[in-house]
Amino acid sequence: MKRTALSIAILSIGSLLPKLALAESEFAGPPPSHDDGRYTPAMSSPPPDVIAQPCDDDEPCGRRILLRSPVRFELGPALVTTGDGAGYGLATGFSFGEKSFGVRLGAMWLKGEERASVPNAATGESMQAYSAETTLDLNKRGPFHPVVAMGLALGRVKHPTDSGWFGAGTARVALEYAMNLDRTDVRFGVGATGAMVGLRDDAVKNLSAYAVIDAKCVIGF
Repeated sequence: MKRTALSIAILSIGSLLPKLALAESEFAGPPPSHDDGRYTPAMSSPPPDVIAQPCDDDEPCGRRILLRSPVRFELGPALVTTGDGAGYGLATGFSFGEKSFGVRLGAMWLKGEERASVPNAATGESMQAYSAETTLDLNKRGPFHPVVAMGLALGRVKHPTDSGWFGAGTARVALEYAMNLDRTDVRFGVGATGAMVGLRDDAVKNLSAYAVIDAKCVIGF
């Protein structure tokens, strides 16, 4: 009787051993690796305030930078003077370029210095000028942008009895501040321009030089 019970117990244990070994092989396997097809890494999207930029020598990778538009429109008030008084009006322009060097096309329409107290002023009753410049941004990555520019201008001065055209060489310095707005290039700036007049009509022969001071709002496209 005892031998029969012992035999049954041994047979039961022997039948359970293969099942235990199979369970151990299923649950004791190594976790999936990166090379395993079953492993799918979680993909995280970049923060919305990070502007994607190519990795090159000019722009850093993986850091937040302010957007720089390739085309920017500017508009604001301006003052003109030759030392006899001051005229005022409107100045506007378009700037092109995302890097340090760029091009700017500008125009201004101003009331001249000529008054009853200042007859025959060099800038007349009204003055207009159109300019083309090459620009250099001395700090293209930061919010502050000191800009220097040189170029040429073509203008017209109107007097009470006649008017004339002139050509001038210009030099300009400006400081622009870029607002920290999401995916928008908006700036505010001030600038000063000096012009030396070369060719001119007889009607504006007393205009040899002038200076312009302007403030502007800049919006990028």
